[in-house]
Amino acid sequence: MGSSKRKRAKNNNHTNHSTDQINQEAKARETMLLTELKKADEKLQQIKESHGEDHPETAMGLTNLGLVYLHLHKYENALKYFNQARDIRIKHFGEDHPDFYESLSNLAYCYFELQQYQKALSLFLRTNEFKRKLKGEINAEFAESLSMLAMCYTRSGESKKAISIYIQTKEIYKQLYGENHPDYARTINNLAMCYHRMEEDEDAIPLFKEAVEINRKLLGENNANFAVCLCNLAVSYSQNGQNKEAIPLLLQAKTIYENVVGSNDLLYGNCIFNLASCYVEVDQPKEGLKLILLATQIFKNQLGEYHPVYANALRNLATCYTIIGDFPKAMETFMYSEKIEQEIRKRFS
Repeated sequence: MGSSKRKRAKNNNHTNHSTDQINQEAKARETMLLTELKKADEKLQQIKESHGEDHPETAMGLTNLGLVYLHLHKYENALKYFNQARDIRIKHFGEDHPDFYESLSNLAYCYFELQQYQKALSLFLRTNEFKRKLKGEINAEFAESLSMLAMCYTRSGESKKAISIYIQTKEIYKQLYGENHPDYARTINNLAMCYHRMEEDEDAIPLFKEAVEINRKLLGENNANFAVCLCNLAVSYSQNGQNKEAIPLLLQAKTIYENVVGSNDLLYGNCIFNLASCYVEVDQPKEGLKLILLATQIFKNQLGEYHPVYANALRNLATCYTIIGDFPKAMETFMYSEKIEQEIRKRFS
């Protein structure tokens, strides 16, 4: 399961968080976002009444509405409004304008979240080149654009391209801020992740450790960025077969996430997903099963049913059921994941 030999499952018997609690937190977040959605939609209608359907202000209203849908993980809706905003902006401003490239960035991020990396890459490449021409290379906005491009290459399996971009980004941040800065730490963490994906953990682990120490020094331990670095170091240990070293780091990260972002956040879900995998690898599959059930529920709450991350979590859940010998549950879950993956391909092909 995941980055160790078997695919990842996740949950932990040390958790105090039930599925009911997670569902309640998800409902509260959704209620807040739905309120924002209503306000954004009402504002858009007001703008249309004042300025008409085809006006730059309308494009801004469409963008704001799309962003709320993005936070709701309703990517089909977000894409619809981002595309409408892009069409208005290209008509009024042409392609050589920051607002047009903001629309391209929003579209790219949607495709990235949907794991349609080739579509995202083509858009990130365009926005990256525009920012380079507009402000040069030694600035934070260009470095952030490079980071997204590199992340896209990483997710699409082109880690070698990502590595060269992260090295360039690291040098930009070093010139801007020095080495003791969160952006520099984030970049070496991402660089380490590339090495990890290439199964070169002898290069990844020292970089992960450096990122952990920089974040500890700058932000303290009760911080989400610090927890992210702990998780990444743990996953690298796990892939290297060092699951007993990974588990304490994941438990520490899990506690931080509970305190900082809550137990319905995707960061928490990913953490317990990886923790579950480690438990499976050290022959504690029942502990892993508890965690992966919780993680799967979080992914469904946060991303919706028809999302690749949720479908992948279901596959890992089916694997966990197989390992503990519950073959009917394994088959049922596997067939459900197949159904979801087919629907995803139909919707976003």
